[in-house]
Amino acid sequence: MKYLVSIIIPVYKVEAYIERCLTSVMHQNYQDSAIECILVDDDSPDKSIYLAQDMISRYHGSIDFKIIRNDKNRGLSVARNNGIEHATGKYLFFLDSDDYLKDDCLQILLEIAAIHPDAEVIMGNCLDKRVNAPFINFPNKNDYCILDNNQLLRAFYFEEIPPMAWNALVSHEFVTKNQLSFKPNLIHEDNLWASKLYLLVTKFIFVPKVTLIYEDNPSSIMNNLAISNDLEHRIVIMEELLKSFNDNHFVDYALFLCISLLRMLDMSKKCSVEIREKVKQQRDQLTKHSLRHGRFVLVLFELLMYNPTSLLLRFRFVRHNIDNIQKSTYHIASFFNFLH
Repeated sequence: MKYLVSIIIPVYKVEAYIERCLTSVMHQNYQDSAIECILVDDDSPDKSIYLAQDMISRYHGSIDFKIIRNDKNRGLSVARNNGIEHATGKYLFFLDSDDYLKDDCLQILLEIAAIHPDAEVIMGNCLDKRVNAPFINFPNKNDYCILDNNQLLRAFYFEEIPPMAWNALVSHEFVTKNQLSFKPNLIHEDNLWASKLYLLVTKFIFVPKVTLIYEDNPSSIMNNLAISNDLEHRIVIMEELLKSFNDNHFVDYALFLCISLLRMLDMSKKCSVEIREKVKQQRDQLTKHSLRHGRFVLVLFELLMYNPTSLLLRFRFVRHNIDNIQKSTYHIASFFNFLH
């Protein structure tokens, strides 16, 4: 491969943010001929790509900027897939065009990559501007921590490591070898893609230093999505997660899906009967899977979560403490495994 890193930036209706995003790429401390930046114009109707072109025409640094154009708007997943197809770097780095990098982002991650060339994923932390706090609070006392597959999956199922595609160096060869593409026409595409990625990763490195600034874009799809549409996409993701049930981490995975379904059941109260029934069918599918595998105590716990707990969600105190409820369920996981 020609480059060390391929930065992939989908561009669609971000004229208020694109200049800041590209400036952060151009200002990276780590600059040599080993970095390419691929902008994928997803047929943006505003001036986003023209602003980007103007910046690139005036840039005289070492980063190689390229622009790929979709013939029509195809969505974030297809834009990223096109970026992967055209990338030639050893590592892929996904960056959303309304976010921006710290100046030392690539330097921090690539220094660790040089020490651990066998790591498939090296993920940095990010600052969430909405709350002005780090996005990930994974317990770590060192400059970085190394997770094997079991440790990574447990951290993911306990929601200590989020399902992010962005702000990480990801082995291009690993992605290509395992055919890890983003599912088209899907919101929350990161959730499904990262779930499949984490199942296969043997060496994952998390860096607690902030390397990216996450900006809340009021005009983004996520901030303008109706609950019913949001839930329909979550249902599609849940179908995929249920089909590829991780029996090797049965209890952790079941509780992870159980909590996700509990949230979906709460959301479905404001949706059509058809959507509510789909979520209930997925709930029953998970319970039946646990029952078929003789996890009787787990089945009882799932039923308690779906009924009394879901009813309690109407109270504000319970809703505001759902994260604590979730943490409590995961502390019980090892006990379930012992009983089994």
